[in-house]
Amino acid sequence: MRKEWRLEVVPADADAYEFHLKVGGMTGEEEWELIHATGSLRDFEREMDSLREEAARLKEEARQKLEGLMSGEGALEPADVWLRMEGLDSRQEMFDYFNEFSRKDRERIAEYVLTQVNMFKGLGPVFAERYNTSSSLLE
Repeated sequence: MRKEWRLEVVPADADAYEFHLKVGGMTGEEEWELIHATGSLRDFEREMDSLREEAARLKEEARQKLEGLMSGEGALEPADVWLRMEGLDSRQEMFDYFNEFSRKDRERIAEYVLTQVNMFKGLGPVFAERYNTSSSLLE
């Protein structure tokens, strides 16, 4: 979603200015001040450079995380998925949630559930009964 960016420059005193870089504020959205620099244009430029560097760092971090997920590193932890599944309101929600994962992830989650989860209480027996090993789906 596109956000509105706004720059305000107002006199602070005889030799200094206040620079305000804001984002948001469109149609009732909350407005966020990204930069508030007091002083000269050079002070504002230093703050802008810092913001650019942070944005570049976050861009690289996003790229690395995506590559990790695509290669299987840093992927979902089956134990965390199982906890989420147990907390859903209905069995159908649990089935739908599980079935949305890729086949590879479903197989990893199923291996965890079938080998690590108590099959004598809770939703473990339901999972074991409804898991189709051919399709890797809960049916």
